Amino acid sequence: MNIVAGLQVFEEIDFIEPCLHSCCNTFDQVVVVEGSWNNTRKIAGERSRDGTIEKIQDLQKTYDNLELFFFNGDNQISHREFIWEKCKTYKPHWYLQGDGDEIFHEKDKQTIKETLSQYHALEAVAPEHYLFWHDLEHYESWNTAGARFFNVDGISLDQVHAGPQCNSMYYNIGITNAGFRRHTTNNFYIYHPSYVKNSKRQKLKIDHRSADDNNKFPHFVKNDKMYRGGKDIKNWLSSLQTLDISKLPRYLIEEL
Repeated sequence: MNIVAGLQVFEEIDFIEPCLHSCCNTFDQVVVVEGSWNNTRKIAGERSRDGTIEKIQDLQKTYDNLELFFFNGDNQISHREFIWEKCKTYKPHWYLQGDGDEIFHEKDKQTIKETLSQYHALEAVAPEHYLFWHDLEHYESWNTAGARFFNVDGISLDQVHAGPQCNSMYYNIGITNAGFRRHTTNNFYIYHPSYVKNSKRQKLKIDHRSADDNNKFPHFVKNDKMYRGGKDIKNWLSSLQTLDISKLPRYLIEEL
């Protein structure tokens, strides 16, 4: 089973190292595309300024299955499509459409393969996420409306495209576009510290997502921490689940 990971990144210095350690040790090939899309570029420029690029290039000295490209497109879908165009040259059976802040546990390498082996072409798998807030102990169980893993085995890779949503893909058959059938799983998890990042990066997310969606991003930063919008803060904080840090992927433990 050939699993190729395609990751979009921009200013991911907080967790790009554990992300790439986990992906390079779990998947056959890892393709990283760095760069902002239009709305972000107007706010923060084209290239990461926080050391993300330098960290990726340093890790390339360790991993011969890690490749880096640069791209600045119109939006997230154009970035996903660019990444897929690079990844499909490795003729994957499964394609991981991921981000630079998503980490896999080293114990799950075989479980991931066993789980994916249950599905067929044009099926997709959406693992549950540990979505962390403020630190690497407190989290919500979360899942994307799309998926992360897409089975492209035995179909024409040139007819597979990213979209129409940012976490989905489709297969073009003449004048018809067929979506991938989505399945969720908790056989393994994605450890996702999206809201543990430094406050500058959190504020950038609010700005660019508000511009992308033409609607104010629902969450907000207070005292350098991101909070979920539309909730009573005290009740919401008490609703967060707690994970024993000894159960984190080892590359995340090293970040503590």
